[in-house]
Amino acid sequence: MHAGLKSAVCLLAVGAHALSGGCSYHVPGDEPAIDTAQNEFRWLAGCWVTLSGETREVWSVAGDTLLFGYNTVGPQTAPHFYEQLRIQKANDDWLFSAYPEGAGPTQFPLADLTETSAVFVNPDHDYPQRITYARQELNLTATISKMDGSNQQSWTYVPCST
Repeated sequence: MHAGLKSAVCLLAVGAHALSGGCSYHVPGDEPAIDTAQNEFRWLAGCWVTLSGETREVWSVAGDTLLFGYNTVGPQTAPHFYEQLRIQKANDDWLFSAYPEGAGPTQFPLADLTETSAVFVNPDHDYPQRITYARQELNLTATISKMDGSNQQSWTYVPCST
């Protein structure tokens, strides 16, 4: 950006503070790696649906320390199962909470997190004990199982069209 234009932008953006030499401007990509819901789970946010349309899962970033989600099974007009979901930071740790049909919560602490996947575990819960979300290109896969990987069930989602 031309120096004169940069100064004008700073004056407009920051007013009198810029006159004292305190102007800074944002360069996309220069953000520090801050442990927030937006930074850690941006790959999960959105509306997801199975190819059959039977199961839908929606996640939104609701603040620095909270993702709010829900899951429905069945037609959108009359689902036969619903579940409220949360991923929330508590005491410097991320915690997945499930409220199936309003009951709960059942909580699963984060065990592993990468740029495109998250694993939550609760070995004391009957089933599931492990919940995994993994993003690969446009697909999202949710997998539940026992701790040893038995009784595994998976759902592959694509982005919702509506």
